[in-house]
Amino acid sequence: MNPTDMASLPRWMPVGLALHTVLGLEDYAAESALQTLRAASPSLAQTVLMDAVIGSGYVILYFPLESTSGLSGGAPSALLVAIDLYLAGGFECAKRGFLCVADETVDEKTRQALYSNWRAEDLRRNQETRRPEPKKSWGNRSGPDDRPQARGQHRTPPGHPPSDAEVTILAQIQSMVDGSRSHLSHALSLICPKPTRFTFRASLHNPQHLVPFPFLSSVDIERYVGEAVSAWLDAHEVENREGWKELCEHAARDGGGGRKKGRLWKVELKESEVDVGIRMVSVAQAHHERTLHFSDTSQPYGGHIPRKPFPETIRMLITMSLPGPQQQFTPLSGRTALSFPAAHLLAFILPTFSPFVYKRSSDIVLIDPCSGTGAIPRQLVRMGQLLGRGHLILCGDYVPENASAAMRVLADRIPSPAMESFVWTAQGIAGGLRDEVVDGIISDLPWGHREGTPKLIEKLYPAFLATFGKMTEIGCHAVLTTSAKPLMKRCLA
Repeated sequence: MNPTDMASLPRWMPVGLALHTVLGLEDYAAESALQTLRAASPSLAQTVLMDAVIGSGYVILYFPLESTSGLSGGAPSALLVAIDLYLAGGFECAKRGFLCVADETVDEKTRQALYSNWRAEDLRRNQETRRPEPKKSWGNRSGPDDRPQARGQHRTPPGHPPSDAEVTILAQIQSMVDGSRSHLSHALSLICPKPTRFTFRASLHNPQHLVPFPFLSSVDIERYVGEAVSAWLDAHEVENREGWKELCEHAARDGGGGRKKGRLWKVELKESEVDVGIRMVSVAQAHHERTLHFSDTSQPYGGHIPRKPFPETIRMLITMSLPGPQQQFTPLSGRTALSFPAAHLLAFILPTFSPFVYKRSSDIVLIDPCSGTGAIPRQLVRMGQLLGRGHLILCGDYVPENASAAMRVLADRIPSPAMESFVWTAQGIAGGLRDEVVDGIISDLPWGHREGTPKLIEKLYPAFLATFGKMTEIGCHAVLTTSAKPLMKRCLA
């Protein structure tokens, strides 16, 4: 179901819970969130509406409007239950959580115009980068302002007017804020019903310039959004609080405290009570391979390959940030530490392919051959405890010191006799582990940057995948992820 049609469905609450998850694993994150809701309330899981588009990085949960709890604005009890689950750390698939108050798609005409401006600007910058430097004599040295700018560091001259497409997007953002004032009021009553400092922040989430704007900077858009949000906040307080007009008159006379004259809400970037953000979401139209990032499928134009592919579909979300969830585990330290949501989803994928819970009556044996700091083994232990089955977790690494360090950390934080360490070699595992005793393999493989070298990885992958390929032939299933995609393809070919 298209989330933009939510307004035409009166039985659904327009304010939803948006979970920011691992890019490329949105469907598994939705299933994990549904499992969490099912464990908390079976009836709640039967009525939730989920929006989990592959490649978006978000899972949005909508709940029925009929399920009200008598709060101001008719906030549904189902949404409150979901928020409490998130704050308690129940949604392990989520990096962050937000209240989604608006979700719109940029029309195709505007997207095409934005793409044309971006392509022309990219070609111009490419020509400036390739322009040969003039010869310099010893008597005429250039100053620091005359140095050629590197690619990616070019800045549009200040005062350059935005393009027509950018003006259209700004107008759409203003329209979204104006049309979502009642939804923003619902979200504000849930997050900050009684503000004390009256501080807010308006932010733009456009990671790695996912939607490249040729002339507008992020600061310009955030300033524009901030003005719209500030006007809504003051209007909201005037309509809903007694004695607010007198306070507004006092603020108009005072105009101090970091506030604009006539405004009671002031901008606070670090510790604001309310954080309203515009989140740009890029959605690919086709997904032929399961990857955790966008692959560059753009076609060369005029002999020049763009810096990155332009998004096929652009969605804009208006969100209000929730506080951070309670940590279920002590954070791991180390340069190869894997995030908890990624480790959880990798461990969550395996039962989908291998229902080893009903496979045998004996203990479950799971392997992480490249444990790193132990994020995946810790999730595997938790999964075995939830299943209520005996389990043995094997934590391995091709470097003996790493395997020993991971076991020490896990033994201190998860006192369980169900874990053993081993060292991976090209001849076998732990001196020759029998293939038939392994139920599942889950690992985030090294790719030669933060750990190891490219030459070491090229020698490790063939023997590594050959050994585990034999295990999968007899019923074992493996979930492997790596950033060394070309090397992995060559080994699997």
